[in-house]
Order: sequence, then structure tokens, then C-alpha cells
Amino acid sequence: MNDLEKSMLFAEVKRKKENISLTELQEKAKNLQAQLKEYSAEFKGFSLNDM
Repeated sequence: MNDLEKSMLFAEVKRKKENISLTELQEKAKNLQAQLKEYSAEFKGFSLNDM
């Protein structure tokens, strides 16, 4: 969360890239997004290949 830029980053980290579900991550983040409407949201998925 970046208060200066009013942005949030939601990330999912999995061993295998094919197991990452950004749709599921977006569903899980809905409550927090509703509470922080002035913040923009970004969703990313990371796997071991990104390390």
C-alpha cells in the first residue's frame, strides 16, 4: 500500500505459474477495495520463475 500515490498492490505467490488465479485474488480483495475506494488497485501473480 502506498499512501502517497493512493495505490494498493495485491499479489499472489505460487510455486507453479499455472496455479496463480488473479480472478480469485480480485474476489478476495473486494472487501478491502470497498473500504479504500480512493486507492487504485493492481493485481500481480508471482512464481518461483520470477525470483
